[in-house]
Amino acid sequence: MKRILIVLSMLILLLSGCTSRPAEAPHVTGSPERAAESAAPTPAPTPYTPPAVTGAVAAGPLRVNGVSSVLTLEPPAGWTWEAVDGEHAGVALWPEIAEDFRFTVSFWPEGFAQCGTGVTEREVHVGDDIPAALMTEDAGGTMTWTLLVKTDDSFVLNCTAGGARFETYGGGLNELLSSLRVQAK
Repeated sequence: MKRILIVLSMLILLLSGCTSRPAEAPHVTGSPERAAESAAPTPAPTPYTPPAVTGAVAAGPLRVNGVSSVLTLEPPAGWTWEAVDGEHAGVALWPEIAEDFRFTVSFWPEGFAQCGTGVTEREVHVGDDIPAALMTEDAGGTMTWTLLVKTDDSFVLNCTAGGARFETYGGGLNELLSSLRVQAK
C-alpha cells in the first residue's frame, strides 16, 4: 500500500511539473452595467524582441545577451557558428567537419524546464565555477544533452546527436564549457 501511495505521489508530481493551468479571469462583483464601466480595455501584449548575439571568432568571445547578464563563450579551434533568431535567440556551434553535431546556446526569457521522464540530472560547475544542471537522455542510441546554466537569466546549451558523436567531439565540448563566463550587465 505504501509503495502504491509513493508511486502515485511521484506520478502526480511529474505530471504537474509538465503541465500548466491558464490564469483565471478576475471575478467582478456588482451590477453588470457597473462592471462594464469599470473594466479597462486590455492592452495589447508587447511582442518579445530576442536579445542580440554578438561577437566574431576573430574578434573575441561570442556573447549571448540575457535580461540582466551576458554569457560569453569561445568556440573551440576548428568550430564555426551562426546566430539563431527567434524566441530562444542565441548561437549554434559545430565542428567544421561535422555540421550534424550542433550545439545551441540560447537565452530563455520565460525560464527553462524539462520533464524528467528518462532524463538523468546532475549538478556540475562549468567555466569560471558557474553552477549548472546537466540533463542527459539516451534513447535508442541518440543522446540528448542539455545544460542549464544557473544564473538570474536562463541560458541553455543543448545538443541531440548520436552517442558516438559525443565521444568523438567531447574534447571540443569540454573546451567550449571551460570558456563560459557570465557577467552582470
